[in-house]
Amino acid sequence: MVGMARTLRVSVLGVKVQEARKYHIALQVLAPGQVPAGVVGLTDSTLDGNRPSQVARTETCPFSASPEFLNRVFVLRLPEALSQQHAPSFQLQCNLFAAPNMLTPSGPMVAGQEVDELVGAATMQVGGDVAARLLRGERVALPVALGATDAELAAGPTAAATATASMFGRGGREVLLELMLLDAQEALPRDRFEAQARSQAAAVDAAEATLLVHVARAENLPLVRGEGSRDLEPSTLVALSTISDASESRPPQCVTRVCKSSCSPVWDQMLQVRVREADLGSERLQLAIVNDGNSKMMLKGALPTAHLSPGVHYNLRLMLKGGPLDSRVALHVCVCLTDAPQRQLRAFKQAAASTADMVFLAPRLRAPPPPPPAADGLQVFAVWRLEPHAPGTPGNGTSAPQTPEGSRKLLTADGGPSALDATALVHTIDADAGDAAVGAALERISGGYAAAARAGPALGGVPSEQPRLLDVVPVLAGGGGGGGGGGGVVAWPPGHAAALAAAPGGGGDCDLVLEMHALGGSGGGGGTAPRPA
Repeated sequence: MVGMARTLRVSVLGVKVQEARKYHIALQVLAPGQVPAGVVGLTDSTLDGNRPSQVARTETCPFSASPEFLNRVFVLRLPEALSQQHAPSFQLQCNLFAAPNMLTPSGPMVAGQEVDELVGAATMQVGGDVAARLLRGERVALPVALGATDAELAAGPTAAATATASMFGRGGREVLLELMLLDAQEALPRDRFEAQARSQAAAVDAAEATLLVHVARAENLPLVRGEGSRDLEPSTLVALSTISDASESRPPQCVTRVCKSSCSPVWDQMLQVRVREADLGSERLQLAIVNDGNSKMMLKGALPTAHLSPGVHYNLRLMLKGGPLDSRVALHVCVCLTDAPQRQLRAFKQAAASTADMVFLAPRLRAPPPPPPAADGLQVFAVWRLEPHAPGTPGNGTSAPQTPEGSRKLLTADGGPSALDATALVHTIDADAGDAAVGAALERISGGYAAAARAGPALGGVPSEQPRLLDVVPVLAGGGGGGGGGGGVVAWPPGHAAALAAAPGGGGDCDLVLEMHALGGSGGGGGTAPRPA
């Protein structure tokens, strides 16, 4: 944020109207306290979209119910530089006009001339996350619901509706805009030192953490009422947001693709949610299953981020109210908190203080395993754990056993891993039990991994009663026969690694073991034993 950040490029990406007419769009950037103009005094002969100013408009399009404009990209000048504001924000007015025709009354008279009819208007306060993204130089798509007409504007300037961001295509009249600050990253010599000082002072408070969320599938969704009062399987998507997004009426940060007509949809998609690291103690990750047919939320659950440990993969089966006949809906997700250096440092210090010989590792899979035979409906998990060093296995100068080209079968001392109970891989949580209960369940998961790290391997060849796992990472999503087809390889970001803490214990050698476990069917709390992959 070292540029002046005053030159705003606005692009009109799309327009939705209710009837065919000749339309044009007028845009205006407002200074603090400035009243938006009901009529913009520009004509088709004054189309100057490249001159920095505060007012611009498109040409009048031909008669159409799907307006398109040739002059649709404008450069506007903000009254005040965003980079110099304590809470960056500005107002943008968007008006939609329609030319009179034989079926509509004459337009209003201004200065003795008939002007086009104002059929929709919105005044947007652009700030918060949108302003922050603009200052980073990003392009931001902004759906605008137009809610004011000529009659409402006549009642006074305050009667104009304030636009709210929503999914484009929901309202009767809408405009989809794209905003970008052209000088967001332009450095000015006189501002460089001051900008660097401000950015360094605010770096800690403004640092953002990332929540990686793999949305796998859902089970037992209820039927929805369709045309002709018929009960149909719903077409659904999952929308992710935070409690701050909801309180400020911001749209979801990300959504999955739509899974068509299924009560057991499979999305198998990796999404990212950004959260200020300073807000992790009070934020909640909200997951909503949305009916694509009417854009209404069917079910929702929330996870308090205060109880998430960095680098831990939380494989969750969230139980939500709202299934058929008062049953529960199961939403399968995996959540991992990354890019949270302050919280990660605290976790390292706590782990190091608990055991003197604690070591920290960040292993990652360079290539995913091939799907096992008859993989439809199977979930495959990479399980990291410690065990006493076995002669002949890699370590202490012993070379790794060679396997045929293309084979990724794990070789262990006993010829293969032992089966784990399904509850060791997927954890069932009642998402409607409240933040305290959900937070306690999340802490039990990370606490179990931390206890295994402190305990080290099961020495003397005697296995522990509970599996001492360091982390469990999903690598293959099970399709389960849902409407989305079979699951595929989980698309973790490139370079994504597990964050493991381990205490070898007793001064003896131990091995860091990677096992692949396949969980068949729906799994996750049903007591089904997984099969070693």
